Amino acid sequence: MEPLSSHYTDEELLTLIQWHTIDTYVGLAGTLICLPTLIVFVSSKKFFKNNKLLTLLAIGDLLTCLGILVVGFMRKSIYTSAMETGLVPIESSWSCAWKPFVLLRLLGSLIPPGIVLWISVERFLAVFTPLFYRSRITKHSVWPPLSITIYSLIAMVVGYFISWTNRNNPEGAPFYCGRKVSFSVLYTTYVYSADVAGFVLALVLNVLTLCKLGKLYRKRKNRFEVKRQLRRIRYMLVISLISTLTVAVPNAISLSSAWFGRLDIYLSEPAVWMIAFKSSINFFVYFTLKTEFRQRLYEILGCLSVEDIDAGCTQNQPKHERVFDVSMRHHSSDSCSSASTAPAVTHTSGRNSRTIANGLNYYSPGRPDSAHPAITTTPLHSDRSLDAQQHLSVHRLSKVAA
Repeated sequence: MEPLSSHYTDEELLTLIQWHTIDTYVGLAGTLICLPTLIVFVSSKKFFKNNKLLTLLAIGDLLTCLGILVVGFMRKSIYTSAMETGLVPIESSWSCAWKPFVLLRLLGSLIPPGIVLWISVERFLAVFTPLFYRSRITKHSVWPPLSITIYSLIAMVVGYFISWTNRNNPEGAPFYCGRKVSFSVLYTTYVYSADVAGFVLALVLNVLTLCKLGKLYRKRKNRFEVKRQLRRIRYMLVISLISTLTVAVPNAISLSSAWFGRLDIYLSEPAVWMIAFKSSINFFVYFTLKTEFRQRLYEILGCLSVEDIDAGCTQNQPKHERVFDVSMRHHSSDSCSSASTAPAVTHTSGRNSRTIANGLNYYSPGRPDSAHPAITTTPLHSDRSLDAQQHLSVHRLSKVAA
């Protein structure tokens, strides 16, 4: 321990304690939001397998919010102790590097930009070079999250190696610690720059992909596939946009403090809150724009919405499949059931004709296929009773058989 510098007055220490108390609450709120996001992604083996990259992104966001929670708690304790005793701990770059919040916030800065960038690259390739995407990318879905994890670990090892080499610096490190004093200004400049570049490039790719999809939609080229890609890209577009806006400003502030000294807390702490907002907002983006996430959350809570499942089933099927499914609809609690206004469809195969009306099948001997139309569609109104619908269907069949 060493005496606290006379630069800090009791009023300044009290202000620092208040700001870091807010950090604690902001980090706690972000953690409580990010944790359910991660739980949803790992709650099902199939759901996790289909969303490995988003699961890793949820881990990175959770680490970021945990880091903000811990940094607020630890620095509040340090400043409180300094105000009471007038003493502060002696730190070095190596001892600072092993503070929990330094490690958590470093990982939280390395993982998310790589994930968002790669998902944006995948959507870009799926739209601009679909054959390459299907032959090269989809078959190796395990490699991107593994590669990003390895990159993050290597970058972290490099940072800790730099910290270890500077451990005997006679100037020591500020008692409040941080990533800049732990890993050097040059290293943190790289981390901040890579963070901003990853999100900005992801935003550019998502905008280009969206423009291409809009052009294909206007040309009426495979609209079902275009809509499917639009559903997949919209939440990534929002995430990359929010990340760019909320990361560019905080990291610009961090870069300024790295090269020009520590900034006023009135600038630095709101920047930290913006990062917490960026990490926790993803839950609401997924819930609003990602149907599979919303349905999985409903399943976990035990309040699965039939309307949402019905809409998802209808939207995710090709047009010709939806027409066939409409003819087979019935009044049950099945996840893809429909309204009672489904059409009655008559199919013929061989010498037997079949009428399907709201899930009721009627078979009657008929003439050869060429003697009557293959498919006849007649809408049935919802206000008719089931007996009337059956009578109408049998009456029409008897006329055809005659």
